[in-house]
Amino acid sequence: MNGVLLVIIVHYKKIKNILWFLIILVQVSYGIDISEKKYLSKACNKGNIEACFQFAEFYFLGIYNGVYDKSYYKILVKPYAMSCNYGKARACERLGHMYTFARGVDRDIRKGYKLYVKSCDMNDSWGCSDLALFYKEGIILPQDYKKALKFYEKACILSKSSDFRDGCDSRDELLKLIKNTKL
Repeated sequence: MNGVLLVIIVHYKKIKNILWFLIILVQVSYGIDISEKKYLSKACNKGNIEACFQFAEFYFLGIYNGVYDKSYYKILVKPYAMSCNYGKARACERLGHMYTFARGVDRDIRKGYKLYVKSCDMNDSWGCSDLALFYKEGIILPQDYKKALKFYEKACILSKSSDFRDGCDSRDELLKLIKNTKL
């Protein structure tokens, strides 16, 4: 597919044409109607939490316009916060990521940590894995491999029903580290 994309980009010299090609390519590849973004935005503004989450995911995952753009993070804060406040665990994890790494908001690692806790409490494997990293690396907390292992284990168990395997892989790496350092 890269070869086809390269040929088309070389053929079209105007950036506008390339952008439209990428939008169509994303729509065909993912089966997504990008014009749906405006409807999700309107539904979110009317209080539809699932629409808020889906709207934010368009941007977070770089689907809108077919490119990943860091400036989109500012757009995500409100819809992710609304979704998180109404119990959408992945929205809490995404928002935690944004605060931890200063994406669209001022960096607030403590707030990121609290959002990871909330996400993990709602059984989100990503949130549990992120939380484990705080303990493993000693980020704002004392380093604690036992707590890290506990959260990696929970992430692993939760991920067995999904394609997210980081919790299991990270758990196994931490077990090797513990064994090698004899902690």
